Amino acid sequence: MLTNPRRNSLVAIALLLALAGVLLVGARGGRAVAAGFGKTARSHRRADPEARPGAVKARARAGVNATTLPNPGNGLSTNPEFFPIGVWLQTPTQTARQYAGIGVNTFVGQFEGNHPEDLQALKEAGEILISEQDSVGLTNPDNGVIKAWESQPDEPDDAQPNGEGGYGPCVEPSTIIAEYHKLKEADPTRPVYIAFGRGVAEANWPGRGSCTGDTAMYREYAEGADIVAFDVYPVNEGYPLSIIATGVDNLREWAGNKPLITIIETTPIEGGRGPTPAQIRAETWLALIHGANGVEYFCDILSPTFVEDGCLTIPKVVKQMKADDEQIASLASVLNSDTIVGGVTVTSKVRVDTMEKVVGGQTYLFAEAVGTKGGKATFNLAGLGNAKVTVLGEDRTITMSNGTFKDKFKGYGVHLYEIPAEAG
Repeated sequence: MLTNPRRNSLVAIALLLALAGVLLVGARGGRAVAAGFGKTARSHRRADPEARPGAVKARARAGVNATTLPNPGNGLSTNPEFFPIGVWLQTPTQTARQYAGIGVNTFVGQFEGNHPEDLQALKEAGEILISEQDSVGLTNPDNGVIKAWESQPDEPDDAQPNGEGGYGPCVEPSTIIAEYHKLKEADPTRPVYIAFGRGVAEANWPGRGSCTGDTAMYREYAEGADIVAFDVYPVNEGYPLSIIATGVDNLREWAGNKPLITIIETTPIEGGRGPTPAQIRAETWLALIHGANGVEYFCDILSPTFVEDGCLTIPKVVKQMKADDEQIASLASVLNSDTIVGGVTVTSKVRVDTMEKVVGGQTYLFAEAVGTKGGKATFNLAGLGNAKVTVLGEDRTITMSNGTFKDKFKGYGVHLYEIPAEAG
């Protein structure tokens, strides 16, 4: 359990404020009374995939009119075996090796700028860093661990402190774009990362103050970054887990085909109830299935007692993070490949979202039941034949006949399928 004297600013963020008559807490998305959500659609359909940035026709299987969405990469490494699994604002000298041990490979943010001892700790642990640009970051001999600069402030789309105990409007996109050019002028070799708040996923969230509802700003904000990220914490903030998918889809539309990272809750941020291991897995894979190019964990507990590395103090959370991280790392080259849209048909009484990839002749189908109610689903991959489908991580196989197989899902259950090349 860590407390850190350099974290006064984050602890202060946990103070209550009132905006638009709703009680809020600002910290990587904060907390607000949940807006009403209606029933979700039965099955996920991305609107007009060929209109997505960079879409091209796929080399389709026989009889399949599919579209390939080129993968933008993650912006941090060109190694196809590297997939970003990050953690936000932790102390490298104290926890770099612990996080590396559970599969985290990227630290995001530094307390009050970069510190030589932190860069050294990250280097020794084999971690990389996204951090604020400063003289230490630009000149320290260990700055090779820094792979991107973090645009400031964090969550510029939210209402900003006005210095008088209250809050003013969000940061103007022009300010962010000017900051971007300043960062690139000082170092044109590294990309710029920017993280947005809950407004990406919930347009009418009042924590944006006078900017609430103005989603057009995100297209402008995206001009001031090379890598985009956002946070929303469904369990802590009272939303259905499906809001993760909404956020990814929205930001992809607004930012175009730029690397996109989704920030995932892991703790009871303000006490009370935090996500279960199953919910952490569901949020993580829902983001990936919708096209996130990296994940980043929010590990703090802000109250009743501040714990910086809160996720590491909850054994069942550590176990789940490690299992997810290892599975993601094993599928890095698959996740980093282009996505096939329109190659699979799902028949189910519940919503099931899917992502299809083809790597080395093998087909990968990642699927999640989106909703608290589970059910059966039938998958048809036109053009494929008969095969034994491996369900990754579950020690079982399913028989596929003429490109069709069936499976059962729990609510927000995740199954990852691998189909051998000979099936095609």
